[in-house]
Amino acid sequence: MNSMIKPILESYRFSNFIINKVLDDISNEDAVKRLRNGEGSSISWIVGHLIDYRSQSLNLLSSESQREFKEIFSDASASDGSNYPSLTELKEKWNNQHNVIESTFANISDEQ
Repeated sequence: MNSMIKPILESYRFSNFIINKVLDDISNEDAVKRLRNGEGSSISWIVGHLIDYRSQSLNLLSSESQREFKEIFSDASASDGSNYPSLTELKEKWNNQHNVIESTFANISDEQ
């Protein structure tokens, strides 16, 4: 593995650890509650947005990651969460995506 990639991958690993810890102890109902007195993003929106952002990062590395959450988490502002995937689905997508990140970064070339 390219030595310049190690700190980036460690950052992804730390984020993976934190997101999994946060999502383990929260209900779907609480995850869609908007922060900042109902005007801000919810935890579900933030996780969905991060999944889309990570998909874009993977696409830069030619991993061809699908941006299945682009419309609801990147193109649209936070909402009441009624159209969001469940917290279980978000967590599953997050962890599957992390596996892709691990394998992509393990095989990254100097050119990439």
